[in-house]
Amino acid sequence: ESLEMIYRKQVEFSVGHGIAVHAEVAKANVELATEIITVVLPDYEVPNTEVPGLIDDISLAALNNGLDLKVISPEKQVSTEFYNELPIQIEVEGDYHELGAYVSSVASLPRIVTLHDFSITKKGKDNDSLSLKILAKTYRYNEGD
Repeated sequence: ESLEMIYRKQVEFSVGHGIAVHAEVAKANVELATEIITVVLPDYEVPNTEVPGLIDDISLAALNNGLDLKVISPEKQVSTEFYNELPIQIEVEGDYHELGAYVSSVASLPRIVTLHDFSITKKGKDNDSLSLKILAKTYRYNEGD
């Protein structure tokens, strides 16, 4: 049997995104809802964590991956209607595999951190050292502060 035939008598009372709906129907007419109950499903909220802790985590990731941390500089916060964005300029030096491991470590931090606008340049002619300049951004809910 096709699904259309199986569900032909099932009436859809509500469709939504992020909301659960239960409809009580009349015994005499299953196409008549006598009660509709809705429950809003919660969204994930980013916890308010302190910026110094995040700076420590980003710095520790560099050290744990064998990199030389040259610059870590928080920039001016950008506020939108719903969230605040904090850009952080980072510059580290190390070899290719250390840089890759570092980017992976920062991306897997428990706090949401996105990485943008990177450049990699070779440091010196006689070694494998590279310099990574990258912009990290973290976000938090705008509580109107």
